[in-house]
Amino acid sequence: MAARRHRPAGFTLIELLVVIAILALLVAIMSPALNSAMARVNSAICASSLRQLNLALRQYLEQNERMLWDDSKENRWNPSGRWFSERILPNIGGQSKTLLCPTADGFNTDPWSWGSATTVWGGPGTEGWWMGGHYGSYGMNIWLTDIRAMGWTGGFHGRPSTSRTSPDGIPVLADCVWTGSWPRTTDLPPYDLRQGATPAVPFTERYHGIARHCVDRHDMAVNVAFLDGRTQRVRLAELWQLNWSPEFQPRYDISLD
Repeated sequence: MAARRHRPAGFTLIELLVVIAILALLVAIMSPALNSAMARVNSAICASSLRQLNLALRQYLEQNERMLWDDSKENRWNPSGRWFSERILPNIGGQSKTLLCPTADGFNTDPWSWGSATTVWGGPGTEGWWMGGHYGSYGMNIWLTDIRAMGWTGGFHGRPSTSRTSPDGIPVLADCVWTGSWPRTTDLPPYDLRQGATPAVPFTERYHGIARHCVDRHDMAVNVAFLDGRTQRVRLAELWQLNWSPEFQPRYDISLD
């Protein structure tokens, strides 16, 4: 009786290639869904961080007779206290990781130390100059502070909670390529939505204001924290529709899509 031939254990080369091809196809099919899911998770973490920072700033107001600091004075003369984070982080236990959006937590190579859609502003290498090594992914609406010493009469003069403007529409903090901004009605979008504002651009309309927040960080949107305590995702073109200051006139003619 002829001996039965047994198949050798394991896979043949052809079978392995078929399995690898199937796995590669599955990865290709699932990658967009996985990337989209991760982007939503990162945006949710970002919004949570902004809520914590917003709560810390509101606690600062309660501790200081509803008054924010004189930002112009601090930026001109005081070697410390220039950054909103220095003022409010003690109210959340000094958790510096709260200053970072997971989509934009990498350090930059920009010579001006400006951030972008994927990098922070400031960071290592700035310890010896006025940034003092500070860094973050968010920026504050500087109109909320008192900047009259800079010769700017607009804004909330350090008392946003006593403004006639409804707190529902006043942005406090948002995704940003710098530590803060002075949004104005005449502001223009940045030339590059991945880079955002940069001081290399000579036009102030693309430098000081909304262009600092107008970065493609969360699928053509950013997270914004408002004075009333809420945080929401705002489309980039809708940044011009927010009430940044008592003098700001919302615009509906900005299109970025």
